[in-house]
Amino acid sequence: MTVAKQSEQLANGKTAMSEGASAEEIAERVKATAAQSFQQLNEQLDAGLKYGSEQVQRISKDGQAFVAKNPALTVAGAVGIGVLLGLALRKRY
Repeated sequence: MTVAKQSEQLANGKTAMSEGASAEEIAERVKATAAQSFQQLNEQLDAGLKYGSEQVQRISKDGQAFVAKNPALTVAGAVGIGVLLGLALRKRY
């Protein structure tokens, strides 16, 4: 039985209690369901972290390639950003 199906049954009140199961059996089933859900969540989190890391590496490589191909544009852009930040952050008296 899938975790979703077990969760649905618990939500609908169709638990093992109605089948005459003891509290210990119910606790074990809930524990197993929680462990299964945690494992699935952990796997999804790992996959998301791996994807995010790959995207950061790709963007970094793309940025390095752009700087290598356009050094003058990169320097001009950095100077422009520096001037804008300097104007925005200077104190006016």
